[in-house]
Parts: sequence; C-alpha cells; structure tokens
Amino acid sequence: MLRVLLTYSLPTVATVLNRLFFQGTGSTTNSALNTWATAVSTAWGANMKSQILTNCSLTSVVVSDLSSSTAPIGAWTGSIAGTSAGTNGSPDVALIIKNLIPSKYRGGHSRTYIPGYPLSNTTVSDSNIWTAATAATTVTDWTAFITAITGGNGPTGYSGLAQAVPHYYKGFTVVTNPLTGRARNVPKLQTVPTFDLVSSRVANIILGSQRRRNHQSP
Repeated sequence: MLRVLLTYSLPTVATVLNRLFFQGTGSTTNSALNTWATAVSTAWGANMKSQILTNCSLTSVVVSDLSSSTAPIGAWTGSIAGTSAGTNGSPDVALIIKNLIPSKYRGGHSRTYIPGYPLSNTTVSDSNIWTAATAATTVTDWTAFITAITGGNGPTGYSGLAQAVPHYYKGFTVVTNPLTGRARNVPKLQTVPTFDLVSSRVANIILGSQRRRNHQSP
C-alpha cells in the first residue's frame, strides 16, 4: 500500500494536509516514487487548481511505501497555486469528499477535506451550504485527479493501483477494571491492516471545517 501526503499553504495556517492511500501489487524504488510524486503534483494542477483560491498552493507531495519500515519513499516540492478568483473564507473551511466503500463499519468514515475554496454567490447557496454545481464539479475534478495517478499511471513497479481505505483495527477486547469492575471495549489492532477500495465519491454539501474543535458535518 502507498500513502500519499499532500501539503498545502494557506495564509495564517501552519499546515494543511490531505492523506490518501492506494492499494496495488508489485514493488517500487525511491526513484520511481520521486517520479510519481511529481506526476501527482502535475495531475493535481491539471484537475484541481482551477477550483482553488489563488492564496492556496500545493507545496509538497510525499509518497511512502507502507510495506515495511525500510520501504521506498519519494517526494516532490514546489508551489502550484490555485487560479480561482473569489472571496476568502476562514482558512479552516473545506469542501468534504466522502470516499465510499462497499463495507459497513463503525467509526470515522473516510473523508478528504479539500482546502482553499472561494466563498461567493456561485459557490455557496446560503451561509453553510455549497451549491449543487460546486459539489458536482469538485467530485468530477477530484475523481479525474485520482484517475490520472492510478491504474496504468502509477509508479513503475506497481500495477492495478486504486484508491483504498485502510482498516487498522477490527473487533475489540473487553477489558474490565479490577477496582471498579467496569468493562470497556478496546479496539483490537490487526497484525496486517485490511483495506477496501473506494467505489465512488460524493461531496458533502455542508461546509466542512478542518479544525477538530469545530463541529463537523454529518
């Protein structure tokens, strides 16, 4: 499995991140992942920058092979700024893409928080709702970005690459406090993580927030 870390710059914000996971077969090298990290940045610029404000930039892509602690890693650094004109919102405002999978499970479902969206009459229908057109266009463009970097366009040495949602825990162990007698369920860490491939994506029409202490949309 490969992990892709996208880092963005925004005014007054130290770090904004997207963390994506991809499943495939094969093995690769540091050099191949460096090349693919550059391809990821190019694909983001081709498909996403038109949606993003000019004060938001993609500044790095780090790709890690998660097969072992000594597996290859690759990176790209630079600056690809958005090209959309519009009103700046709060830096923590994001448009949420829900990554849908076949499995049903408890816990936090996979989401991608895309930063740097303009707030205007064409993108927001009221104080906290994205317009249907904005939501639809974003899903189309984000899906095109994912398609551009997967399948036959993955890093050299990998085949069948597809976006995935990893599961590090499965089931639980009941632990009873010897003093109080109260029991609690402790999630059980899997020795080898399992995964589900992303089957489709939808946008959450409620404005999202990347600040954890803010209320998140359902």
